[in-house]
Formats: sequence, C-alpha cells, structure tokens
Amino acid sequence: MISIKCLLAIIFSQIERQPDNMVEIVTYSLKANHKESDLYYQDVSAFSDDFLNHAEQLAGNFATGLINHIEQHELEALRTRPEYLFEYLTMGMLDSLYSAQAGKFSQPTQKLLSWLYQARKKFRMIKPLIDTVRGFLSGLLDRVEVNPVAPAASKKNLALLIRWMEATGEFSEETSRLSLWASYLDSI
Repeated sequence: MISIKCLLAIIFSQIERQPDNMVEIVTYSLKANHKESDLYYQDVSAFSDDFLNHAEQLAGNFATGLINHIEQHELEALRTRPEYLFEYLTMGMLDSLYSAQAGKFSQPTQKLLSWLYQARKKFRMIKPLIDTVRGFLSGLLDRVEVNPVAPAASKKNLALLIRWMEATGEFSEETSRLSLWASYLDSI
C-alpha cells in the first residue's frame, strides 16, 4: 500500500532542480524505475481504498445525510458513495485554500464578477474587453490584505466560498457539487 509520503516522493522524483531554484518539469513515467507501470496502478488503488476507509470513518454520516437529502429533494441522479466522500475532502481542501480570499469579496463585487464571467461567454465579440475589466477588478481585489489563516469552516463561510468560486468562473463543477453540500448542511 502506498503512503502519502511515498506518493509525493514519486511526484517530486519527476521534477529536476535547476540553478537559481528554478524548477523544470520533465516528462513523467508511471514506471518509477520499474519495468512496467503495473505497480503504480496497484499502489494508487491501495491508496484510494485506504482513503475511502478513512473518509468513511470520518465523514460517513455526512455522506449518508447528503445522499438522503438528495433523494428526498430529487436534486440530482445519485452518484456513487465514494464520489460524495471525495467531495467532502474537496470541500475541505477548497475551504482551506480559498476561504480567506473568498471572505474579502463583498456580495456586490462577487455578483459583478459573476455577471462579467457570464457576459464573456455570451458576448464573444467583446470578450477581450470584458477580460480586461475582470483582470483589473481582480488585481484591485488581490491588493486587499487577507488574513493568512483561513476562517473557521462554517455554513456562512461555505456560502461565501461558493459565491467566490462562481464569481471566478473557474470552479463550475466544484460549485455545483458544493452547492448540494451547502443545501444539505443548511437543512441540519
């Protein structure tokens, strides 16, 4: 069974260090000094099984609640339980990575950025102009000081995170998934 440390070692073994701390990514190989890549797939499978066992212990009740919520309100065709467990991990990772940044955006700013993202898809002729405006606004917002410590996870902060992800336009799948979780968490 592969550990996280071993998986990271495999990933970093594919990176060559260059002078002046520059990193050059070279073509990777799943063989990792073996003749075949079969061991890689066995290790990833074992790692996935280990993750799912731990996730079930930590978040199994939440996954069950979410599945029941989805069924009861007919929110989507049910997917597999491991997918919902993976979403739980994704929710935590996105919260950890982006909640501080999401918290600095006011609701009107998020609505404006979201509208601009939709407009760039709808009005292809002026997409470069819209991208310039979005870039300018995002640049201004990036100058706002952010507490490097992410705020505590909460229903309110999850809602802020989802609105921020919608505004960026870069997380459409994650936004739809986390919206289901937010709906469930609001119900309990």
